[in-house]
Amino acid sequence: MIFHAALLIIHLLFMRSFLSFFLIVLLLGCKPQIEKNKNFKMFSKVDSKETNVNFSNDLKETEKFNYFTYTSIYMGGGISIGDINNDGLLDVFFTGNQVSNKLYLNKGDLKFEDITDTSGISGDNRWYTGTTMVDINNDGYMDIY
Repeated sequence: MIFHAALLIIHLLFMRSFLSFFLIVLLLGCKPQIEKNKNFKMFSKVDSKETNVNFSNDLKETEKFNYFTYTSIYMGGGISIGDINNDGLLDVFFTGNQVSNKLYLNKGDLKFEDITDTSGISGDNRWYTGTTMVDINNDGYMDIY
């Protein structure tokens, strides 16, 4: 019985020490970071005239086609990003609802080429609700679904 009590005390002391150590590490890890350059911007807006990406999934509601008659009207569109031509640059595909899908080939330096027509991927008049890129047939190229 004394052996079990001793083990319990050792266990409790260990847990208390472990929790104290964990809290000290947690508190020391949460100290504020010193900003080296207050003018540094992680992101900046680039105009679509520079990038050539000008997709907009605009919806046109009417008296018969609106949120009250189609509650899922705003659940549409999608974007997927992947390297479709294996050049090491990430290309962008947008799906639209009342507008055509768009595929943009990355040319580097945030410049893109609209290859929708040449790729034949503009879609039809279906309601597209998302997209993904994966090499489903294992041929080494991304497939768009």
